[in-house]
Amino acid sequence: MAKKSREGEGNKSRDANNPGEVPIFALNPDGSLKWANRSFFEIFSLKQEEQAQINVQSLVSPRSSERAQAFFSKPEEEEKALIYFLKNGRKELPLELRKQTLYYPNGEKEVIFITGEGDAERSKRVREAYLRIVTQALTGRSLQGFFRTLHAVLNDLVPARNFYVAFFDQERDRIAFPYYVDDFKKSKRGFRKKAKGLTEWVLNSRKPLLLETKNDFLKMVERGEVEVLGTPPESWMGVPLMVKGKAYGVLAVQSYEKEVALNEEHLELLFLVSQTLSALILRLRFEESEKELKQSLALLFESCPDPIYVKDLKGRYQMVNQAFMNALNLPESEILGKTARDLFDPNFAERIISTDRELIKSDGPMRLEESLTWGGKTRVYDTIKTPMRNGRGKPIGILGISREITERKLLEESLENARMDLLYSISHELKSPLTFLFSAFEVLQNSSPEEIPRVFSRWSTPMERNLKRLKRLVDNLVDTLRIREAKYPLSLSPSDLPTIVKECWEDLESYAQTLNVRASFEIGDVPVLSLDREAISRVVSNLLSNALKYSRHSSRIFIRLFQSGKEVIFQVQDEGIGIPPEEMDSIFEPFFRTRESSKRALPGTGLGLYVSRKIVEAHEGTLSLQSEVGKGTTVTVKLPLRASGEEFFPGPNSG
Repeated sequence: MAKKSREGEGNKSRDANNPGEVPIFALNPDGSLKWANRSFFEIFSLKQEEQAQINVQSLVSPRSSERAQAFFSKPEEEEKALIYFLKNGRKELPLELRKQTLYYPNGEKEVIFITGEGDAERSKRVREAYLRIVTQALTGRSLQGFFRTLHAVLNDLVPARNFYVAFFDQERDRIAFPYYVDDFKKSKRGFRKKAKGLTEWVLNSRKPLLLETKNDFLKMVERGEVEVLGTPPESWMGVPLMVKGKAYGVLAVQSYEKEVALNEEHLELLFLVSQTLSALILRLRFEESEKELKQSLALLFESCPDPIYVKDLKGRYQMVNQAFMNALNLPESEILGKTARDLFDPNFAERIISTDRELIKSDGPMRLEESLTWGGKTRVYDTIKTPMRNGRGKPIGILGISREITERKLLEESLENARMDLLYSISHELKSPLTFLFSAFEVLQNSSPEEIPRVFSRWSTPMERNLKRLKRLVDNLVDTLRIREAKYPLSLSPSDLPTIVKECWEDLESYAQTLNVRASFEIGDVPVLSLDREAISRVVSNLLSNALKYSRHSSRIFIRLFQSGKEVIFQVQDEGIGIPPEEMDSIFEPFFRTRESSKRALPGTGLGLYVSRKIVEAHEGTLSLQSEVGKGTTVTVKLPLRASGEEFFPGPNSG
């Protein structure tokens, strides 16, 4: 990694601003464009040399003008928003923007806007909803059970608050409504005589219909295609329920109170749901044989471009769609009846079997990332699996759907490499002047009062504190790069841990005094350990610094060091703001900062806990964290009495 960074120093700016095809940009306080990557200019057909004259607000569609103004001007509030832009001044382009705050070593920060992540999140939600619907179709025993699942899915994914399912009763020449929902609250059944409404239009044409506005509906009325039956809808879309080439009913979503943003994506989702409902009708109403049911579901599977499969409890593939066959480059005859051990390499097969066993024991779907090497190419898939159960709730198989995310992973890697290149440059640029400043400070400290101005004695303490904080930040940056490359040799020697803790606290004591935070020490008798003194000092310093940073004014922190069995335990407990449960899984990821720390603009890079855990693990120890919002956080380090350490830090490039 380091070698790559040095070779790319000449075009560092280009690489950092063009990590991939996702548009990224930042704004000046007046709303004008501060900088953007190449993809931003390409998507709006703009020239980079015109950057200084571009006001991003002017690119926004009138319907999103107020929404965008609020989103761009309040960096600390909303994290993401769907904004409609105008491409070439005419065509609307919906983009989901996500904010990310970058913190620089000099204390400055910058908010950038990234597009595209919302599409991935929406894709995941649609696939999860699709799994729920298909599972209900395969295992459900009634239309009402399916309608309840359909109710929940549409409520989550479609903006309109009203939908219905209609069936055509040919014998009585009427339209029946077995499930009709207003505002997702009331369910009612009913029927009416067949007339000339939108439902009949979809039934007769056997085509999906999307009416984005009331004017679209009124134009159909003027052309004599439909009649007004009751209140005209503000927005409406419907798809036919097809069974063996015949339209038996309609699935529709509508809004009567206000116009909603129904679009082609919503119509496509509704069409996908209608095919599942059609398969269920075929199963429940026409009592087709198992073979015909599988054929109908296979047709349903083919409508999805992502690999889908059904397995029995013995792991044998029972159904696969064409996308699954294409992924393996194998015909259906060479997949059905086979298990993962028959199709994949041993390591990958065992991972699949292990997750299948775990899934069957669980109550819900499981999401995982899988890397498959096939035909000399490695592809990455985002897979969602769910257990299939019979009417008694007993597992009968597994249904899975995968989405290839190879390009997205490459983009993430490109972004990560660009970020690491930037860190490499920053850390190495800062190290030399920082070393000089420390040397100059030591000279001043050791000089006689007559040789230096009196003002130095007044500012020497805050100068020393901030120099040490800057050094800690640079050390974390350098450690992150070394850990990533697995090129950090440990220098082990007999070390007195109580002395290390005492020295680290003395470095931070003046900072604690400014916060009026008091420390309570419980230091027991602990043996001398074989440690990398400098690395462990950084761990202690990081944990103490974090405890102070997130403490409330005039609170306490508790510092404990003692021996327990064959371990030495170091613990730091604060009475600070705490960490929300939903952020605990990410707390040890590099560059992760809690929402509260960003909101309060607390200094930091999000590397302290990541680096500290890696250092402790290199010493064959563990670092864990418990926290409760509003009550504080406790970090516990456990080191074995005979910590031999490793030759290098374990990193992603290590074996």
